[in-house]
Amino acid sequence: MSESTLDNGDRILEYIKGNPGCFLRQIKSQLGLSMGTTQYHLNYLVKSKKVTSLRRGLRKLYFVNEISNGIKESHIFSVLSQETSREILLYIINHQNATPPDLIREIGISGASVSWHIKRLLDFKLIYESRSGKSKKYKLAADSEIILQAIRNFNPGFWDRWNDRLTDVVVSLSEEIGSNVD
Repeated sequence: MSESTLDNGDRILEYIKGNPGCFLRQIKSQLGLSMGTTQYHLNYLVKSKKVTSLRRGLRKLYFVNEISNGIKESHIFSVLSQETSREILLYIINHQNATPPDLIREIGISGASVSWHIKRLLDFKLIYESRSGKSKKYKLAADSEIILQAIRNFNPGFWDRWNDRLTDVVVSLSEEIGSNVD
């Protein structure tokens, strides 16, 4: 469907799909809409649960509500934008079957902090927990391609705030996906 055949609500939804984490004024200016029209359609998309928003500072960022199996881009963004949560997720991506003692030792935070961040990652359905007796192990629950695509889709300024480790993880995930295709 060409852009001219889409109504404003559909245009906004398509823009958000292609630009997760975009904000009101960005949508308004990129699509050439009035502020009132943009606000009206964003409110409708949020109420109809097609789009979700996440407040960061003075801005409200918009994301498609669900990208796959209950995983939301806003959850991935939320995790990746917080240093400790991001470090834990990256460690789990690189070390399947990570245990709480591994995370405490490698991330350098308390057991209570590890528990809090792990609960959040579990709630967001990004990881899952397996138990053997009292021992807990964590693995990536989401398809690595989903997380990789969400990382690729984020606003370019977001990349600038990440450290070199994230780049290594993205390269590692890309290679893993490429080897699974062969």
